[in-house]
Amino acid sequence: IMPQQKKAKQRKQMIDALKKGDRVMTSGGMIGTVAALFPKVISMQVAEGTRIKISRTYIEEVLVSEKDEE
Repeated sequence: IMPQQKKAKQRKQMIDALKKGDRVMTSGGMIGTVAALFPKVISMQVAEGTRIKISRTYIEEVLVSEKDEE
């Protein structure tokens, strides 16, 4: 039970720490950039001029951008 609780706490912290411009991957495998944040939903830009809204709970991970790796 403790490892599950620790992982759930880390995931909640990751979702709460999202900010505009973060590259994220959804649980469905879609990758995009956070364009706007709302309490339960984020607006994600998946292509030039194309934004979708998804629930924050579907964010699987925050990806390291190429800028951060340099």
